[in-house]
Amino acid sequence: MNRQQIAPLPPMTGLVAGTQTQSKIISNKRTGYIVLTVEAAVTLAGGAATTIFNGGSVISLLDFAGFSDAGDDRAYWPAMSWLALANRLTFGGSSAYGLPGPNLRLNSIANGVYPLRETIVIPFAGMGPQGSTAPWETCHLQPDPKQDSWAWVIPNLNVTNLVDAGGSITTPVTVSGFQVFDENIGLLPMFIPKFKWIQQSISGAVTQLPFYIKESTPMRGIVFSQVDSVAGIVSDIANSVRLLDDAPDGMYIGPNNAPFAGLAQWEAFKLGLAPFLGNSVATGLPTAQNGLGTYYHNWQDGGRLSNIYNPRNAGNNLRLEVTGQPSVVGGGSASMYAALITLESPAGRTMIPVYANGRPIFNY
Repeated sequence: MNRQQIAPLPPMTGLVAGTQTQSKIISNKRTGYIVLTVEAAVTLAGGAATTIFNGGSVISLLDFAGFSDAGDDRAYWPAMSWLALANRLTFGGSSAYGLPGPNLRLNSIANGVYPLRETIVIPFAGMGPQGSTAPWETCHLQPDPKQDSWAWVIPNLNVTNLVDAGGSITTPVTVSGFQVFDENIGLLPMFIPKFKWIQQSISGAVTQLPFYIKESTPMRGIVFSQVDSVAGIVSDIANSVRLLDDAPDGMYIGPNNAPFAGLAQWEAFKLGLAPFLGNSVATGLPTAQNGLGTYYHNWQDGGRLSNIYNPRNAGNNLRLEVTGQPSVVGGGSASMYAALITLESPAGRTMIPVYANGRPIFNY
């Protein structure tokens, strides 16, 4: 019987900056989701703070989060990329951004103690408005159930990723969560997702600088983020972008450059929300500018696998062309991040995706 089950993960405590902390999942299941909740309390004192970074999210106290199966990193993303995706998948938010949700984010530079909480999701199955009408057509299935699988985080525990001055972590950062799975390992998924990321440095003013996305497997989507090494997610690196490959019809954002902020606002309009969490929030910055630092290019529109990007049927040299410059908010080194959701089809662990009439969706 195929019944969805939820099991808590062993909590991750005693986190050490730069050291991976793991939580073992239940083996020999079809895993659809790994849900992680990060909590801590931060104290502001001395009246020194002027700027809140990374939308005030406690996730910024982590560098990376992911999932490993017998030594294979099935998910390895910057923590803030997971947050950008989670906001789109779950309508997550906080009162700081006028959004509903259980998350608590720093939204004041006044002295005081602030309990912070944020939940992110590793969605092997399709989920939410960007998900699928048949979500378990993708999930995680272990190649060897005798091997261990782990959810994990790599913390930085650096409160200057959250606020520019006067902050300290007064209740240690902890990570809890749960695994969503079912027992029906005999029902193979069509794809097993893998989450990976790449980056492109922006060393000065650039015009249509190519950021190559070299990937040989189909893709569900990409989270693009503007990142400053000091301020984290910002909104003033990419003025405009195009997304294209070399196929005659291979224009996915374009043909003219599209304003990056406009793409984020389009997402918000499409899902009926305020612009998503993203850029640094300086005191006095108009709220309309909050959250324009990330954009999720969703290829699985409407949850249909037939819509996903298949490089074998597309052109070569998929790339994001960036027009912009380094950020003035943090003043550090600037980069564009691309967090990829790829879909792999290993023999024996996945079935061939077909239409209702039995015709294969893809030509491999």
